Amino acid sequence: SGSPTQPTPIGPGGPAGAPVTMLVAGDVAWCDDLRAAEETASILDRIPGTILALGDLAYMRGTAEQFRDCYTPTWGRHKARTRPVPGNHEYLTAGAGPYYDYFGDLAGASGDGYYSFTASNWQVIALNSNIPMERGSPQYIWLQRELQRPSKCTLAYWHHPLFSSGRSG
Repeated sequence: SGSPTQPTPIGPGGPAGAPVTMLVAGDVAWCDDLRAAEETASILDRIPGTILALGDLAYMRGTAEQFRDCYTPTWGRHKARTRPVPGNHEYLTAGAGPYYDYFGDLAGASGDGYYSFTASNWQVIALNSNIPMERGSPQYIWLQRELQRPSKCTLAYWHHPLFSSGRSG
């Protein structure tokens, strides 16, 4: 994965100019009701593309058991094509450790949770909205460098929305 010291790798999506499909969702595996997670996972079964998982992936606390028992039986079958970012619920377990353990290199450097990849002509940037992003922070400095790379198209994604119609406002 692309990190402050590593080059950004070529990711899913085929050669430059090839069509790219990104499937995007967050808040996916509620352990109290896996029916919805299974329904959305079955939709993913039928649609090729890269999955951008926007955090809060194993409710309620992102524990190793919740990833094993709730995420793995549903969305877990799409893990190889998933590019996740952590949500605040993953951080309810110390340092989001089980999230980083579960996704490994797919989640960027453990503890950082930000990385980038390319998909055809797209530079895709995964950001961690749970850690500092202010000027001078490691994520900010890394992002500045990533944005200097030439790219026809750029997409950035993270967990916390600017606006939400959900209960959390």
